[in-house]
Amino acid sequence: MLRNKLFILIISISSLSLILSGIVYYKNMNSIFEDQAILSIKHDKKIFNSYLKEKKEQIKNLSFGVANNENTKLSLNLISNYQDPKNYSKETFDYEKQRLLELSSQWVSLKEGISLSLYDKNRSLVITNSELEGKRNKGYLSYENQKAIFVDLIDKKNQSFPKLKDINNFKKNSFTFVQKENSIVSVYLKEVYLGEKLVGYLKVCFNIDSSFLNTLKENFMNNVIFQLDNQKYIFVDNLNKKAFNSIKDSKDYLIKKSKITDGKTSIYLVNILNKETINKKIRKTIETIILIWFMILSITIFLSYIFTKKYILNPIENLQKIIENIKKNTKLSSLKTNKKTKDEIKNISNDFKQLSTALDKNIAFLNSYQSIMDEAAIVSKSDLKGKITYVNDNFVTISGYTREESIGSPHSLIRHPDTPKEVFEDLWNTIQNKKIWKGTLKNKRKDGSYYWVNLIIRPLLDENDNITKYIAFRYDITELIEQRETIKKAANTDKLTGLCNRSKLINDIKKFDMPALSFFNVDSFRQVNDFYGHLFGDRLIIELASFLQEEFINNKNIRIYRTQADEFALLSNLSSSFEKESFFGEVYKLNRKINNNLFKIENEDLNLNITSSISYENKDKLLPTANMALKHAKKNAVDLLVYKDDYSLDKMYENNIKWTKKLKIAISEDKIVPFFQPIINNKTKKIEKYESLVRLIDEDDKVISPFFFLEISKKTKHYGTITKTVIKKSFEKFKDSDYEFSINLTIEDILNEDIQSYIFFMLEKYQIGQKVVFEIVESESIENFAEVSKFISEVKKYGVKIAIDDFGTGYSNFEYLLKLKADFVKIDGSMIKDIHKNEDSRAVVSVIVDFAKKMNMKTIAEFVENKEILDVLYELDIDYSQGYHFSAPKKDID
Repeated sequence: MLRNKLFILIISISSLSLILSGIVYYKNMNSIFEDQAILSIKHDKKIFNSYLKEKKEQIKNLSFGVANNENTKLSLNLISNYQDPKNYSKETFDYEKQRLLELSSQWVSLKEGISLSLYDKNRSLVITNSELEGKRNKGYLSYENQKAIFVDLIDKKNQSFPKLKDINNFKKNSFTFVQKENSIVSVYLKEVYLGEKLVGYLKVCFNIDSSFLNTLKENFMNNVIFQLDNQKYIFVDNLNKKAFNSIKDSKDYLIKKSKITDGKTSIYLVNILNKETINKKIRKTIETIILIWFMILSITIFLSYIFTKKYILNPIENLQKIIENIKKNTKLSSLKTNKKTKDEIKNISNDFKQLSTALDKNIAFLNSYQSIMDEAAIVSKSDLKGKITYVNDNFVTISGYTREESIGSPHSLIRHPDTPKEVFEDLWNTIQNKKIWKGTLKNKRKDGSYYWVNLIIRPLLDENDNITKYIAFRYDITELIEQRETIKKAANTDKLTGLCNRSKLINDIKKFDMPALSFFNVDSFRQVNDFYGHLFGDRLIIELASFLQEEFINNKNIRIYRTQADEFALLSNLSSSFEKESFFGEVYKLNRKINNNLFKIENEDLNLNITSSISYENKDKLLPTANMALKHAKKNAVDLLVYKDDYSLDKMYENNIKWTKKLKIAISEDKIVPFFQPIINNKTKKIEKYESLVRLIDEDDKVISPFFFLEISKKTKHYGTITKTVIKKSFEKFKDSDYEFSINLTIEDILNEDIQSYIFFMLEKYQIGQKVVFEIVESESIENFAEVSKFISEVKKYGVKIAIDDFGTGYSNFEYLLKLKADFVKIDGSMIKDIHKNEDSRAVVSVIVDFAKKMNMKTIAEFVENKEILDVLYELDIDYSQGYHFSAPKKDID
């Protein structure tokens, strides 16, 4: 019965499908061919849009990279804020713009139609590297006699500005399409910020023209023509243009257009269809289909019977037998199985036969997996009420409870009292909602000790999605938790002394209601390190820390901290039983005891002097005010100082603002100048070289020392400009002189890529490297020694010499002299100014001189203020002298 019905159904469906498909095909043939044309246009449109999107992303990425480039931001900031047509410094600003143009060559590719322009914050052109209407424009804005000119690097004689559209016409951070004669220019405008300050604008363009479209021509399915704003056409080649002009008004052709872009200017993709070609295809296709219909219908009737019997009915009968055997739990392997064929239903029968074997394998795998989990994890199961129904060996081992004690007990058996009840409420709410709970818990052993676990609890569901039980996997992480606590303790502990560190001090201040803080600093500790060595200094700090701990061992009101190298802190939480007067008294007594105590280190007896400060300010001001009071105490040589509003931060800020303003005026008016102090050859008694020292000329022509403005310049980012100015004016001063001249450089100067580049630029330009001495200003240490060494090697190729400034205070490490390949050692003035009456200073300087002579280095003494000092320098055979005994720094050289 099923066989006959299935045969009739197959024949009916086949016949009806053929007839209906023919009718539908005939009626819609014309639209089919048109739809194919539309699909091909969509294909071409997709290719074009994909390429356009890629171009836009490329432009956006380029714009982001340029706008966030440190050199771009710094240069635009300098140009926007400081270039002045009335007092235009071509050396500075033309150099910056040339650098921007060099960078732009790395960013743009005119071959790919990409161009770039930079504008200052007033939307005035700075540089451009572009191609407009077939003409390249590469140059920058400059001024001559207060007149704006365009310095064209391609056409040197040209000073007229390129025809660039006003950037006010473009939206920021979006694409604007502008129509040109034979192309469309896509413009992307982006603001450039230095921090939160707008310093300029970046404009990136790319052209959509015939050259642009030819890159995509091979991927198009049609002969592509583009139309702009329904009026102007762009042709990929001349053949398309000629063909289109002859047929665009003909009724025998069908023209299809598809809009590609939005905006002020729209682009359309145009495709041309020949109607006669479509009609011929329709007639021929219909004739072929009618013939095929009759052939298929005959063959279908014949094959339907064979197919139905062999490939559907017989396999179904076999499948039914297999299913019956499965129900009776008959072994499937006892049934005959055939090889795999192309008959899908027969393959299903074979798969059923192998099902039993696969299930057995899976069960074995699951058993193995359970065994592994039992080995690795602490496993337990519980019923819906939370009572334990199963535990593995690991549970028994780590908890200390036997299986008999565990099974039937609630899980609270191992709950530790330190865990808040809210955690368990969250746990139960989660798993009862059929979700997995994960977390870290502290559990309790039978003996009362604890252990930490990473816990995962999962509800197990039946076929009706109801919870049947819960299973818990725990992993012992006690060791990790204890290690974390150890690390946390280390983060709050000073490694050398074992005292709490600055980080712990900051956290403790936050916890106290009325904190009082005292800083105290060991006077002249640096000299101890320099004279005895750092290991000796460390032992002194350890001894002082022990002294403090012993002093306050029974005082629970005061906590001790080591905040940095030679600085300690005392912190107290003031209360009715311990007020300000008590805290002050404790700090005062400590000062007296330390100053009167004799510290014995390695058979050396040392008397220490300390300077202390106290602050009772609010928590948010406690640290800075205590630190400020300490600075005032050291500056005024006071042993103990309590913070008052007279030392407030407001005055510091006011002073910073004042000197920032003076700096800006001095830079804009070119009043940052070098003064020159002579350096005397002690053998010839003649001036042999000069040191360039920066000065600021105030509004009333007063000469200002760098003490007042140099640190401020570093905070306001004017320091680099000052350094460049001193370098430039010193090179210009000595270019025609026979004297050598030295310029001070800090480690930060050397590691600054911009200042490095400027130094090499000036050495190349002036070619007077043999006259130049770079004095490296002393530092506690050189972190990036490889970079500093590389810089020294490079400048020495120009004949430059290297001097180590202030030797004897910070470096005090003769190894640095060797590694830095120094030519001169400038002995620090603190050891020279009293060398005629201080035997210790004389001994140290003598050692430095002996070492320098052995290493073939020249020595220079600073702070030579009288003849008595000079006579001692002659005796010690120091090579050069410098100081007010000869001359103060002057504006000119002799």
